[in-house]
Amino acid sequence: MAQKWTIEIESITNAETAWQECKKICNHKHYIEPSQLEVMDMPRDARPFGESLKKCLMHMSTLTCRVQNGTRMCTGLVQRVRKSKVNTSNRSDCPDPNCSVSRTHEIRILTVTSVSSIIKPRSRDQHIQLLIEDFNCHYHFSGIKSEGEEESVRSEWCELIFITHDIDNTNTLPAAVTDFEESQRSLYEEFQRENYPKKIISIIGYPHGPKKMVSFGEIISREPEGNIRGDLEWCVYRYDAPTCPGFSGATLLIPGQPLAGYGYWFGHPHCHYAYDDNTWLGRSSIGCDHRSRTSLSEPWAFSLSAYYKYILIVGIAIVSMWVYSSY
Repeated sequence: MAQKWTIEIESITNAETAWQECKKICNHKHYIEPSQLEVMDMPRDARPFGESLKKCLMHMSTLTCRVQNGTRMCTGLVQRVRKSKVNTSNRSDCPDPNCSVSRTHEIRILTVTSVSSIIKPRSRDQHIQLLIEDFNCHYHFSGIKSEGEEESVRSEWCELIFITHDIDNTNTLPAAVTDFEESQRSLYEEFQRENYPKKIISIIGYPHGPKKMVSFGEIISREPEGNIRGDLEWCVYRYDAPTCPGFSGATLLIPGQPLAGYGYWFGHPHCHYAYDDNTWLGRSSIGCDHRSRTSLSEPWAFSLSAYYKYILIVGIAIVSMWVYSSY
């Protein structure tokens, strides 16, 4: 059966009924509000490092945000925050066209990772809004950098640039990014010491819009998409973590993944992109990772071709048993 991938961007016009009418409503029971998360809510294989994972997810939740373009909504993550000074008395020199400050002033520039599908292709009718629950203020959309700008890379992931003049209300946002990066580093170091299996995946997204939720699952496969340099390559992940419309753009947290932290000029976390209509398995956007992760020492790291060979062998065995029993 041919695969059909559905991108999970939600329409906010039917937000009131989307939850009840969702065709994947059985997934809803698996979602957990980040503030309610306990170690015992995690998959059994995640519990040995549950406290570290919980701490990391709490920091990740703070940076998880909603991205809206008109009536369409998906999830994003605040990846970087920096301050910039507008050294002019000419309002038109400020990146925010609605700026009313006629003196030298500071602005804060946010980089948000999400899926490029939230941008309407070849359309000037873009009304992009950013909503961060703990940092509620006005953000002006300034531009987009799509991963498709890289040679031979599909355009699925993007960086959205936002600007705000509200320095006071976003004063602790840079520290929140630092806390998340440090918790990822700590989690990675724990994996290195204890040699935990790298198969658990965590996602925080906005299923159908209103509330952010945590979803857990396991990696099913990792598929190479092309070389970068050295032992790094582009790849996509497939996984069984429950998702719903609104989850597209949500960052995938893979404990023990070397590139889980930021700061790599070519790299970024993978984000949830779409799901398979037939199996409901999720698929990430394309992203970079170490080629060594395909090592056969990783119990989950097998290719789809190997998976299909396994299915074929099992099928032949079943047919053989049926033929034998008919004699």
